[in-house]
Amino acid sequence: MAAIAPRVGRTILVLLVGFLFVGMAASMQREQDPYDDGRIIRRVSKAQRRPYNPRKHWGIVKRNGLIFQTPDGKDFLVSGWNTRDLMYNCLTPAGRARAVNILKQARSMGLTVVRMMTCNDGSRFPYVQPSGTTFNETILVALDYLVDQASKLGVRILAVFGNNWESKAQYGDWLKQATQKSSIIPDDMFREPLAKQWFKLMAEKVVMRRNTVNRRLYREDPTIFAWEVFNEPRCVSDTSGNTLVNWLAEMGEYIKSLDKQHMLTSGVEGFYGQSDRTRWVFNPAVDWPANQGNDFLRETAISHFDFTTVHIYPQLWNFTTFDNQMIFTASWIKAHVDDCVRLNKPMLLEEFGWGKYEREQRDRFFTVAFRESLAAMKQKRLGGTMFWALEDSEGFFSGWGVYYSRDINTTVKIISDYSNEVNKLMPAP
Repeated sequence: MAAIAPRVGRTILVLLVGFLFVGMAASMQREQDPYDDGRIIRRVSKAQRRPYNPRKHWGIVKRNGLIFQTPDGKDFLVSGWNTRDLMYNCLTPAGRARAVNILKQARSMGLTVVRMMTCNDGSRFPYVQPSGTTFNETILVALDYLVDQASKLGVRILAVFGNNWESKAQYGDWLKQATQKSSIIPDDMFREPLAKQWFKLMAEKVVMRRNTVNRRLYREDPTIFAWEVFNEPRCVSDTSGNTLVNWLAEMGEYIKSLDKQHMLTSGVEGFYGQSDRTRWVFNPAVDWPANQGNDFLRETAISHFDFTTVHIYPQLWNFTTFDNQMIFTASWIKAHVDDCVRLNKPMLLEEFGWGKYEREQRDRFFTVAFRESLAAMKQKRLGGTMFWALEDSEGFFSGWGVYYSRDINTTVKIISDYSNEVNKLMPAP
């Protein structure tokens, strides 16, 4: 026994030195990585997770100060995601099973709200609105199924009525056919009375619908987190911002006349416009963002909107170094949070993504966006976040998508850890 003791002592000493070295190396790695300081986005095990049960706080969500609140008076903060294909998946039995699986995956990640188009979304998908005055009931029934399943799983839906990148072009084509005017441009959707009428019909068709699966009226269903007028509206033909602000106000007033219970938002990206040029310093560039026909401050101030939205795509907007893109990300989020505090309106960072499946860059970008957002949420200055996008690899596959099975040990884990931190800011299950 005496001969063994020295060897045991040396072994213990070696182990202690080894653990110390590993700890120092991990600490040095954290210090060298400017995107994850280890204090906010922590790697947590399943045993450390703090779940949140939305069904225990079910009911129509309202704004409360600069964040949201459930009917029982409890804080509600959004940790959510975007999708392109969930509604369209529900057109077939196999697709329905995949859609439900995505919802379950999202809940396992701690996500509580999904943002999705309920409108025409490009030629790759069937049209919800085949013409200005007609609608595809088959797709709307698929939407009914999805809404019902989301309700059962505790997932709320942010439903969008139009899209600057697909819907606007479609409305422009319809206008050309109806008016026989070759001078019609897509932006005329925001000016022509006929196009306004068509858009109102689109919003009304969804808001006033009764679900064919559970018989609930959409305008009374707590599954609807909020309605959104338009995804990323721009009007480059009027850089003053007047056309777009007037259109958003008109559509906002109309949708609120249909449903006074649910919240409503705009869907804007956050570009600063002509009303305050001192804010241009926060735009991703000195020229083009201010010429998109947007004016974030005026758009946010529209009284019909219960909260405002901000998007961020530094990979597309800011063509400098990755480090500068991350500096811009933090600055963009902070600037808009400050504006919304001043305007006393909640803000949702409802779109941010990274494409081409550059996973390492995407993970670092998500970490920066989550870090800045969580810091603001802890101070009750931000209502939540929604990343782009959790998708079905057998449905709509994109280099911008997060895919659960493929990304389980990377991006999915980062999102799950962040959602866990958000859940800690809400009531226990």
